Amino acid sequence: MCRQGVSYTILAGMLWLWCTCFALAQQSPPVPEIISPRHGDVYAWGRVAPTIRIEVRAAPSSATVRHYVTANVFAQDGRLIDRVPLYDDGTHNDTVTNDGTFISTYIPSEPGIFQVKARLEQQDTLLRSRSEKWSDTVTFSVEQVPYVQIVWPKPNSRVTSHSKLSCMLLFGSEKRTYAPTRDEVRVRCWSEPAASIVVPEKPSSEFSVRIEFPRPGKYQLFVSAQTLRNGRWIESEPYNMWVNVTTVSWRWFYLSALLLLLALLVPGKKVTLYRHELRIVTPDGEQKVEIKPNKLASVSYDIPGAKIQLIAQPGQRLLNVAGGHGEHIPDTVKEGETLSLPGGYKVYYTSCRIAGSIRVPRYKISTRLKRNLIIASAVLLIIQIWTYWHFTRLT
Repeated sequence: MCRQGVSYTILAGMLWLWCTCFALAQQSPPVPEIISPRHGDVYAWGRVAPTIRIEVRAAPSSATVRHYVTANVFAQDGRLIDRVPLYDDGTHNDTVTNDGTFISTYIPSEPGIFQVKARLEQQDTLLRSRSEKWSDTVTFSVEQVPYVQIVWPKPNSRVTSHSKLSCMLLFGSEKRTYAPTRDEVRVRCWSEPAASIVVPEKPSSEFSVRIEFPRPGKYQLFVSAQTLRNGRWIESEPYNMWVNVTTVSWRWFYLSALLLLLALLVPGKKVTLYRHELRIVTPDGEQKVEIKPNKLASVSYDIPGAKIQLIAQPGQRLLNVAGGHGEHIPDTVKEGETLSLPGGYKVYYTSCRIAGSIRVPRYKISTRLKRNLIIASAVLLIIQIWTYWHFTRLT
């Protein structure tokens, strides 16, 4: 009987100890954990101060146990700057009510290095107790960086399908022009709905962004600057605005017209005129003949008895032979050659001398450059017609 009493006493003591530990565990609040910001995060201060999301994981409240979380923000030297209450009620950027994650936002008053430490206070209405736990310290920094401002076009203005944004890099609230050094700044640009965008690889203090909109409509444009700081790229808040794309760009048409104008302005080809001197021997005797082209027109000389025609063309140092001749008669004859014809006729090509020159009129396609310019102008005009048809079809 004595041993049985001792056993009951031990069991009762163990049960009391377990209940005590369980009650103490229920009274002790969980250690809060800062999810955001993370240790070492860097935030960009461009045109305005950044909005920093503070998120702390703790534990959901119950009917008898309530949790209250506050983020304490300290300066680098340890001074308390601000206290930010966090919420788990579905408001203040919190999406899920009472899930144990407390959220709010903080806007710093100046750039610098900051420390944040979360304080969790637990209130037990049943036990009428209050206790607290502190999180580990998280350090983050806020740095002032350059930002982008679109100079042209103006917000809500009408633009063509191919447009160019004129932008500037600015710094500080005074909007000072910022000149980047080396490769410390890059630009990011996007639109909603999406468009084809080309940004400069190395932007200067003033730069442009080319945009090709696929169809007419209203577009929201975003342009931001990313700056390299301590091996990390941090991005300023984007400059955004709306534009209305109403008409197709006529740049291909204008370029086509310019090429055509240049083709018309290109001087015509300079053609040399030659004077051909011949000595023709016929059954009736011998005669000297001179053949010279008339400006840009060919000139021919007939030898009726031999049924042969000698033709001099501008720019040629030879004579073409035409008429009813046999295979032994060549098609051309050059200076110093002799042409034997039927019926005892002979043609001695004695000399070919320069007799001047003449330029082909501008409207005639006489040079390779002029021809290439006209072909390029026609191709660009076809592109413009296709672009216009494609754009109007999507209107």
